[in-house]
Amino acid sequence: MTAKDIQTDFIKTYLKPTLKEHGYKTSGQTWRKSMGDFFIVINLQNSRWNSKEELSFCLNIGVACGLKIN
Repeated sequence: MTAKDIQTDFIKTYLKPTLKEHGYKTSGQTWRKSMGDFFIVINLQNSRWNSKEELSFCLNIGVACGLKIN
């Protein structure tokens, strides 16, 4: 099993179900949860130097505003 296979299995088996259970919706490797006028956004960003043997990634977490300002 390669590092990418392990990551994919982790995302499918643990990360997606856990975030879904807590109200997050997903699009690819980005999850978002509406909190009224704001959204919590989590994005999994893979390193471009990943190989079959080694893999690194970042979880970017942010808050986005959905307000329209006139």
